[in-house]
Amino acid sequence: MFLKKKVSYLSHSFLSFFVFFDPVVNAQSSDSLEQLPRPVINAIKIDKSPSLDGDISGDPAWNGVEPASGFTQIQPNAGDPASQKTEVYMGFTDDAVYIGV
Repeated sequence: MFLKKKVSYLSHSFLSFFVFFDPVVNAQSSDSLEQLPRPVINAIKIDKSPSLDGDISGDPAWNGVEPASGFTQIQPNAGDPASQKTEVYMGFTDDAVYIGV
């Protein structure tokens, strides 16, 4: 009995692997991905370096920088709005480029 359950489990796992990871089943054509809308972002000269503490909210270095948003997902539903609100900031100083998410 134990062996039969183990074989059944393995065959289901094996089948699931090919259903979910088979590139033919899950592949999006490059043409369809190229059709998805893409946000535009411009790097803005900033006066000072932002704090590198993992929290961009309230950091005065990002004042005046317009974030890119409106991202779409590729998986699981190509073209649908992103499941989480995402804003990306890009700025630069004379010495470095900064990207804040």
